Amino acid sequence: MVVSLTVIPFLPAISGDFVNWDDFANIVDNPDYRGLGWSQLRWMFTTFHHSLYRPVTWITFGIDYLLWDMNPAGYHVTSLAFHCATTALFYAIALRLFRAALPVTSGGEWPLHMGAGFAALFFSLHPLRVEAVAWLSARNDVVSAFFFLLSIYCYLGAVNEQGRAANLHKLWFVAAVALHAVSLLAKGIGMTLPIVLLILDIYPLRRLGDSPRSWLNPGTNKVLLEKIPFFVLAFGAGLVAVWAKQESQVFYGLEKYGLPVRIGESFYGLAFYFWKTFLPFGLSPLYERSNQTDPWTLPFFLSALFVLASSAAAFMYRRRWPAGSACWAYYVVVLTPVLGLVQFGPQMVADRYTYCSGLAWGLLAGAGYAFAWSPRFRESGNQACVLVSCGLGLIVLVGLGYRTWQQTKIWHDSERLWKHALAIDSNSAIAHHNLASAMKSRGNLMAASDLYRKAIQLNPKLTPAHQSLGEVLMQRREYQEAAKFYRSALALDPKSAITYQHLGNAMARQGDLNGAISNYLEALRLNPDHATIHNDLGAALALKGDIEEAVLSYQKAAKLDANAPEPYLNLGTLMVRQNRLDQALG
Repeated sequence: MVVSLTVIPFLPAISGDFVNWDDFANIVDNPDYRGLGWSQLRWMFTTFHHSLYRPVTWITFGIDYLLWDMNPAGYHVTSLAFHCATTALFYAIALRLFRAALPVTSGGEWPLHMGAGFAALFFSLHPLRVEAVAWLSARNDVVSAFFFLLSIYCYLGAVNEQGRAANLHKLWFVAAVALHAVSLLAKGIGMTLPIVLLILDIYPLRRLGDSPRSWLNPGTNKVLLEKIPFFVLAFGAGLVAVWAKQESQVFYGLEKYGLPVRIGESFYGLAFYFWKTFLPFGLSPLYERSNQTDPWTLPFFLSALFVLASSAAAFMYRRRWPAGSACWAYYVVVLTPVLGLVQFGPQMVADRYTYCSGLAWGLLAGAGYAFAWSPRFRESGNQACVLVSCGLGLIVLVGLGYRTWQQTKIWHDSERLWKHALAIDSNSAIAHHNLASAMKSRGNLMAASDLYRKAIQLNPKLTPAHQSLGEVLMQRREYQEAAKFYRSALALDPKSAITYQHLGNAMARQGDLNGAISNYLEALRLNPDHATIHNDLGAALALKGDIEEAVLSYQKAAKLDANAPEPYLNLGTLMVRQNRLDQALG
């Protein structure tokens, strides 16, 4: 029942397309993941593609390709299947935790089942889940979360068997450790699991006291020692995650975003995700970070005040309301890796980061729902309150499902996605750029040109906008104007071989062959194994009359990409023009 209800609001995702928000770089234009052969598996386990190490996620994409080829509907079905499996798993975990935390009355366990079902649906139907499920490039979040929860489920099984069946206890525990490793290989965000397990040991499992001073007692220190394998895996995943970001050069140093900014953004993120959980409106695929973030403005101050007050309340009421304190601690811990302390990417916050952290609020909501259904509450003369509580719960789930249905439709295609993003934030340079790219792919060059110019106006340092505007101007045969934007792109990124190649093409179209050849050579200095650059260089050399050099360039291009027809055609045409028919036929 829970899984069936979960599917309904996400059905629009299945008809969705790939979107130009990393889907093309990760899936459409990426041949390396396609299949499960040795070459694909080696790439999956050795690549930091797009600054992430996620071989298990790549394996799911490899299976998708074998099943669906490049049909996006199949890929969306897989993501939705993972989300449904995670929901079912969360239901089972919530039920176990409720059994440990809530007393079972004479009425039996059915209130606990009702509470677990409500918790699972509050999680699965929430519109904050849409980005992780409907955006294929966020597949790593749902895959990692599934194995994250599966590890917790096995850990609970190990705790349940402790002192009863030693062999089963060891088997459950080994499975929990192994599944933690799998979760980290899907995405390193699950590195917080060891601390999550400690929170569960404090409440509701009550294997540890709420005072750390008691944790080293002979009866409880073994609870800490058993977390060592989890901490070792988490530490290794953290190192790999940092290595991946450094290799991809996406980290922002302290000179760009100082410590006050990072702390301010961390407070802002914790407050943002909390309020969006209870008021899920104005959700966007991109909450773009300002180039000049001021951590002393009112939103950051109020966020810090809210987080500090909530943390203080959670500590003060840890004995009177341990469930609330445990859920708040879990929420903060799970979000820590994606808060502003470590700066990367253009976003300040992102909906997908709530995929695991949102479980805490589902548990609290489910616990309240279970209490409303309990015989003790109903027998106390509060039947009207029971009906109101249950009715409100139903309204909440229907409302969340409706918002999720609407939010899922936004991810249908690139144009719809970025128009929505601009409706939320009209000053987003990246949203203007991505909408322009969608227009460009449809052949609407005039609209694309205007949007690229707006993106540059909003953020003059957005290198891809300069590059993309140059490409549009080339298609409109405005070669001189295109060369201007290629040069501005190179001023921002002087190590882009492709931009040098495109600048060379613009200069060749203007008849400046020497300038074109100079740019092609610079492009080859940066990327000597790029076949199309060699081909373009050959064309410029042929026009200049350097036939032998042109032949060598064409031959090099053909050698680097044996499947590309252009070098062979160009070489043959050149031989015919030189009356070297025997070489043309060869």
